[in-house]
Amino acid sequence: MNSSEMYDNVEHDYSLIPHSFNDQLWKIDEIYGLKITYAHNPSKFWIVIRINQLDVFHKFLQCYYREYGRFHSISRSNLGWHRYAVVYIYKSYYRALLVTVPMKYEDKRVLAFLIDYGITVEVPPTNVLVLTDELYKVPQFAIRATLSGIGPFQSATWTSEATDTFRSIVKDLLLVGKVKRVDRVRRVVEMELDDYYCKTSCMGLIKNALLAKRCAMPLSGFEKERDLKFREPPFFEIEAGVDQDTECVKNTLKKITSSYPEIPKMCPVSIKHLKII
Repeated sequence: MNSSEMYDNVEHDYSLIPHSFNDQLWKIDEIYGLKITYAHNPSKFWIVIRINQLDVFHKFLQCYYREYGRFHSISRSNLGWHRYAVVYIYKSYYRALLVTVPMKYEDKRVLAFLIDYGITVEVPPTNVLVLTDELYKVPQFAIRATLSGIGPFQSATWTSEATDTFRSIVKDLLLVGKVKRVDRVRRVVEMELDDYYCKTSCMGLIKNALLAKRCAMPLSGFEKERDLKFREPPFFEIEAGVDQDTECVKNTLKKITSSYPEIPKMCPVSIKHLKII
């Protein structure tokens, strides 16, 4: 990347970054390898299918912005011109959709949705940097997903215990997901989940583990979507910062940072050399 690209560039202000959801030819009952990057509850979580590509991309982002981040600062008065940016939090850099930008001096935080991980965070304006042109071309990695065929156990909403159980089951696991339904309007994939290596005590399907622990109960299949209160709030509201579990967010981000103890000091000239696009 040459020096002419290292400036506050507004060419892509209101462009949309492509979405990995649209790159998949989703087929019912097809099986996909995946990892869950963040779980709000069993009905609202974000998955990544291009696992290796995200790993390479994340390393590049850290390497590049550690070296050149000082060239990509955004003045506070120009924050409103940017739809996407790079944010720095818990010692790592992430691509982000800017949800809210402070308009007054006393508003000191920017709300941002990390599009490659499905996590919403608050950062100070000084931790918001320009997203370079070529990084707009890499599809966002995080895909909305929901667990098929179950709802909360004797409750209208998921309890914190059920959510914690789900998170502990899927934590750090490489999973396989069988597609049961695809909502192409909201870009949501409904799946059954299983451990990729089938060596855990998850009793086969993740769903069965939640049922066995009395954290969930099966749906009959005849429920109307509007009656499934446990599927509220919708994804877009969670991504906008509604009902955030700040402790889980913090722990997840710290875990991501600790997963990359060594970042290469020499960056490729361009992300094109990494064969991600």
